[in-house]
Amino acid sequence: MPVYLLAILFSLYGLTYRGPITVQPESVQLSMAKSMLAHTRVATTQSSAPYVKTVFAHPSVPITIRSGMVLDVGSGLALWKKNIDEPRPLASLTKLMTALVFLDSQPDWDKPVTFEQGDIDSTTGNTLIVRPGETATVRDVFMASLVASANNATVALARSTGLTTQEFVQRMNDKAKMMSLFLTTFTDVSGLDPGNTSTARDYVRLVRTAFNQPRIREALTTREYSFTTTGVVATHRLYNTDQLLADTSLDVQAAKTGFIDESGYNFISLANVNSHEVLVVLLGSVSSAARFAEAKALFMWIQDYWRWE
Repeated sequence: MPVYLLAILFSLYGLTYRGPITVQPESVQLSMAKSMLAHTRVATTQSSAPYVKTVFAHPSVPITIRSGMVLDVGSGLALWKKNIDEPRPLASLTKLMTALVFLDSQPDWDKPVTFEQGDIDSTTGNTLIVRPGETATVRDVFMASLVASANNATVALARSTGLTTQEFVQRMNDKAKMMSLFLTTFTDVSGLDPGNTSTARDYVRLVRTAFNQPRIREALTTREYSFTTTGVVATHRLYNTDQLLADTSLDVQAAKTGFIDESGYNFISLANVNSHEVLVVLLGSVSSAARFAEAKALFMWIQDYWRWE
């Protein structure tokens, strides 16, 4: 196999090729990139297709994730991928499907939701510090679920639909089937159960749908959010779990974190890169800092070394 094709294959799978360098004309690189990327097209919404300017450049930091994908949203082409069909625990990335099913219920955003002892007792990890009897609006609980990734708020949000937890989870799985996410399974609404699993390829599809929802995108780009409960009165200030929202070198459009012991550190982020939307899905980074550093490195790699027709 020619050296330049080996280099492309290594680059696509996040590996480093150390062999001799053969520099091809840009027109040849365009032809090769289109050929190699076409088989991982997710969906096409526009004709403009990206191509790599040089096959010998790599992200600036090691990519430690267990699986993941970088997608050019407009063309539906995977620009980078690793183990994209390996099922992985989703952790709080589960909340995106919870939010989609919740939105299907056509919620009344001003409806009051009262926190119960069961909401508090049934969840761990990221939680909203509330007492039984505190009442918030549906909008406040929705924002707490996505901005702060609060597990007890997510449980209360699902309960506000009038469905039991089992009925709500069934709707999540039914929606996954409707979206042709055949390697995706949900077992609870918050993501604390490691039985919530999906692949990078499946979740790219779900994330694209979720990020097209204005309510979800608003929550995932809100850096701080405050609200005051009634009944048992308390003021709550929420902070977004995505550190890249504050990075002025990136134009982040939406993002969500997730972590449980079984999943490692998950992260999904959508950013404008060279005036094109690029989606990064990372499953199983080795640390919280690593997932943000790796996502940024992948975005910057796209910015510096990829062009669109």
